[in-house]
Amino acid sequence: MKRKTVMILLISCLLLFAIGIGIEDIYCAYFHAGSTFKMFEVGAIGGVLIIDPAEESNFDAKALVDWAKENRAALLVVGDSPGLAVYDGSGEVKALLEQAGADKNAPPLNDGVSGVYITDDAAYGSAYVKNGVFLPDALALPVLGYYDASRLPQDLRRPFLYPLSAMNGKGMFYLTDAKNGTETLLPLIQKLHPDSEITEHSGELGVLQFLSLLLHDPVVTRSRTTTFVTVVALSLSYLFSGCMLFREYRRELTIRHLFGMSLGRMRLSFALIFGSAIAVSLLLFFGSMQMMGFSDLALSEKRLLVGVLFLVGAAETGIVNAIGFIGIKQAIGGGMRYENDRSGIS
Repeated sequence: MKRKTVMILLISCLLLFAIGIGIEDIYCAYFHAGSTFKMFEVGAIGGVLIIDPAEESNFDAKALVDWAKENRAALLVVGDSPGLAVYDGSGEVKALLEQAGADKNAPPLNDGVSGVYITDDAAYGSAYVKNGVFLPDALALPVLGYYDASRLPQDLRRPFLYPLSAMNGKGMFYLTDAKNGTETLLPLIQKLHPDSEITEHSGELGVLQFLSLLLHDPVVTRSRTTTFVTVVALSLSYLFSGCMLFREYRRELTIRHLFGMSLGRMRLSFALIFGSAIAVSLLLFFGSMQMMGFSDLALSEKRLLVGVLFLVGAAETGIVNAIGFIGIKQAIGGGMRYENDRSGIS
């Protein structure tokens, strides 16, 4: 019995560890490849953003392009149009567009490039593209390529991407993947919007935010489809191994309950057993990120992934306990009926 218990717990630890590795792979594929940008949000002091035409006329796209060029960074600006103004100084936006189906031979949106990337939605293209030219009466830019917007990160899901140098309106959001230099970007944005309040968002996700994206955003799961399916299979295997542990102890716990052991004490015992398995798994997972090929992850990202694995393990353990104690209660009920029948016979 003890040997089987140790074996089941060891398997449970390894399953949770493998689930953590899978979650880390999905995280890196989607969030650590330049797809999570630091954001500067332009808002009005008082809560209402009013677009001043005079302020629009003073918008200096060249200063933004110069900053992105100097810092070799991608800078994306969301304005009052549905498109996204881009200067791709790092090449990350082009890499994401290629992942979404754009032509690999098409140029990135940086120096000397005049053109747009647009969604591959046929209705959108037929409405705004004529003879290979996008918005001929407004932007009049050639189409460089097409992409599947649903395969882009949330920040980039726009119907078209055009050069930042062609932007002449007010910016609402500024996004960048720059590792350094953001401290000089904030004063620049404040200079462009002197009467607005600028809020800086780090771009870091919380545990619950990442879990929500993992469960609801198809782009996250599509970034590593095989890995996601494997994580689901491992999660089901963890549930099965936990139920097997309860099965091993069902008869013994039924007998102990007849001799006075309470259900509360049983729950505490299993909580300690599964808690130990989760703790060992978390230590193994964090240790692997420290020693193996994940050293490029920031400490905050490693903590995020450990937190996600803890919540996944705790949730699955809760399900296992619920299923296991339903079986134990049924076994205890059957045992008590058997004892009552014996008492009636005697």
